[in-house]
Order: sequence, then structure tokens, then C-alpha cells
Amino acid sequence: MEKMSSYATELKKNLHLKMAHSLNIQIGTYNLHGLNQGSSLLEYLCGNRDIISVQKHWLGPFNISRLDSLCPKFVCSHPLP
Repeated sequence: MEKMSSYATELKKNLHLKMAHSLNIQIGTYNLHGLNQGSSLLEYLCGNRDIISVQKHWLGPFNISRLDSLCPKFVCSHPLP
């Protein structure tokens, strides 16, 4: 019984390693210098990245939805003041 338990543990470790090797996440960061100036590259990044950190979009919490319209598959949030 002990032998089966160690086998199951080793199998679980190997499975975890294989899953970690197959995980491929594309991350990007972009300093917009205003949404109007950087929107075309941001749209490109939205189609080619899984996670994007955007700085200097100069949008307030009341109009952060403009980012939602550019990148509909992403969840956009704004830090609290």
C-alpha cells in the first residue's frame, strides 16, 4: 500500500510539472501618454496578450469604460484615489 501511495505522489508531481510547462501567458505593459495617442497600439496588444498593465491612460473612474470598448475581452479597473 505504501508503494502505491508514493507512486501516486510522484505521478501527481510529474503531472503538475507538465502542466506548468504547457502554460504560456503573454504579458505586456504600455505607457499610453493618453488614450487618444496610444489606442491603436493598445488594440494590437489586446489581441496579442493575456495580461496588460496600462499606465498614464489619463482616464478617471467615471470614464474607464473607454478602455472596455477598446479591449472587450479584458477586465479594466482603476485604482482608487
